[in-house]
Amino acid sequence: MYYSSDALQGTGVAWNLSLNGWRIDGTHPVEPGTVVTLCVFLPDQHPTVFIDRAVVRWSRGQEFGIEVNEIKADEHARLEQFVTALV
Repeated sequence: MYYSSDALQGTGVAWNLSLNGWRIDGTHPVEPGTVVTLCVFLPDQHPTVFIDRAVVRWSRGQEFGIEVNEIKADEHARLEQFVTALV
């Protein structure tokens, strides 16, 4: 995945995926409260998901948790299909 804000750009791996948020192990530390956009590459030929707005809720070094705040309906549907298939 890629994540970016006005001040930074980084790459990372997402863990504990849900429809509302997840944990990211990233290349750059991010402060709680930072607003980021995400480009998430799903495995197994699933289409990439773009998240317009997510808020960093906690951080520990280069690991942080995000809450999804804005995602287009078609992007949400793709994410939901992927997460549902995992369960």
